[in-house]
Amino acid sequence: MDPDEDCDDGNDRAGDGCEADCRWTCTSTADCDDGVVCNGAETCAGHVCQTGSPVEDGTPCSTAGGADGTCRSGLCAPFACGNGEREGDEACDDGNLSNADDCLADCTAASCGDDFLHDGVEECDTGAPAPCTTSCGSVGTRRCVACAWETACAAPDEVCNGADDDCDDGTDEGFDCIAGTGESCTTPCGTAGTRGCGPDCRPSGDCTPPAETCNGADDDCDDLTDEGFACVPGTVTSCITACGTPGTRNCAADCTLPADCVPPDEICNGEDDDCDGEADEGFGCVAGSVLRCTTSCGSRGVRLCSSGCTVPDACRPPPESCNNLDDDCDTATDNGFECRIYTTGSCTTSCGSTTGTRTCDSHCTWGRCRPRDRETVCDGMDDDCNGTTDDFCPRSITTGLREDGPLWGRTTGGTPFREICPGNEVLIGLDGRGGCAVDGIQPVCGRPVVEEDRSVTPFAYRFRVAAGTSMPYHGGGGGSPFSLRCPADFVAVALAVRGSSTNGITGLRLECNRPTITVHDTETELDPGSSHPLLQFAPSCAPPDEWTSYFDAGDTPWGASGYEDVAALSGIHGRSGTLLDALGGQLVQMVLQP
Repeated sequence: MDPDEDCDDGNDRAGDGCEADCRWTCTSTADCDDGVVCNGAETCAGHVCQTGSPVEDGTPCSTAGGADGTCRSGLCAPFACGNGEREGDEACDDGNLSNADDCLADCTAASCGDDFLHDGVEECDTGAPAPCTTSCGSVGTRRCVACAWETACAAPDEVCNGADDDCDDGTDEGFDCIAGTGESCTTPCGTAGTRGCGPDCRPSGDCTPPAETCNGADDDCDDLTDEGFACVPGTVTSCITACGTPGTRNCAADCTLPADCVPPDEICNGEDDDCDGEADEGFGCVAGSVLRCTTSCGSRGVRLCSSGCTVPDACRPPPESCNNLDDDCDTATDNGFECRIYTTGSCTTSCGSTTGTRTCDSHCTWGRCRPRDRETVCDGMDDDCNGTTDDFCPRSITTGLREDGPLWGRTTGGTPFREICPGNEVLIGLDGRGGCAVDGIQPVCGRPVVEEDRSVTPFAYRFRVAAGTSMPYHGGGGGSPFSLRCPADFVAVALAVRGSSTNGITGLRLECNRPTITVHDTETELDPGSSHPLLQFAPSCAPPDEWTSYFDAGDTPWGASGYEDVAALSGIHGRSGTLLDALGGQLVQMVLQP
């Protein structure tokens, strides 16, 4: 581009941003305004005029004759235009908005040069040339003549790009050199280099050296010889032989190293230097090697070959090993180890509570301290080291299997009820009201617990009964209150009633026992224990009914095995109204839990 030019794109196409006179097509929006409202506002972007978007149809405008009109498809048309009838000065009126048919949207006839492409009639309708491909492959132009493209594609002027632009079979003619090519020159290190032609078709100042080749010289002027190759011809390089010793290779004329590494001569160093499969051959022994011999105490000793490849006279005993022998000839066996192989000794267990035993293993180290096989006494210590203290000793009492006894008395009278002590509780008494008969009844519940006495060793255990849940009363309000309650730490184990199907329940009798807890060997048992005199309610009227039933915990087998366990009454069931019509009991196992 010359100093007095705004631009120079090498072609004479109008409207492409750089005009044929090398001036910008536009520099502001005002340069692009055609004064027509309907085709939108033109803008200037990148020195190229950009057409605007047609305004909305119906926008007021002035026709070419100065009359008021309205915009239709980017053209200003008379108000009557578009009704499908030719009127006034209209050349035509086809009633549509198309500008690609015989009649334009402003009711003028389509013609070449109206800036609209007539479908099926015109190839082009513009003053601007179009790009095309020349015969030499460059981008040329062709003009729109009489609304048809010229057949010939005009070649552009030659530019500096390494190509033939003007189709004259010459490249970058008129410039100093062809862009991207080079010419021969001599580098600073004396090799034959090249000087390249830049993208501006001017030769570069430096002579570029060639790539390095295998020739024993510095070709690329980097002060290095034959870099990038394995070696420099004629030089000797170190290498590792097949047997691992330092050897040598001679570089060949083609900068390659031979596959084989030449080993050195054998020396006294305990290694195979010359790769013949033998170490220190030609010497008295292999340096550092071990020669077997018998010591003065009969153990297997060694002689060490010296660094000068000579054999010493003395037989060195081995270190003491774990084998119940004197290996190092010091008259002691397995000394230096924790223990003598396979002996046993006492120890303190990992839980720190008892003394166990340990065995010296085959490595002469003590094995783990083994505690007792199992707990044998309740003493507050983890004797068998299983993480649990006194794991067989009693901790609590729970209830297990249950069994309802029969219902006695007037079994069809009153309303049924069922009062069973909840959870792990059992029956410890009966409260109620009565006169000539039992008017009503209320069960009294207690919770069996284990009491541990740590003031003695082994610990002592006792059966205790804690307060239980309050239960509801069933029956009438007649008679006087009575209370049949077992002594402290006793539980009810048997129930007997007087009554008949006519009179209902007329008498009650309750038997109580105090179970005991027995600890022996590795087991604990809950035994029935001692009994207490019977508790009973007798009617105030005579003669009373006979005792009609007896429900006893001691006679009840539990489960499929029929195993007899310690049991107690756990509640009552029956029927009541104004009197106690019928009554029965329920039994439950008492199970001692560790």
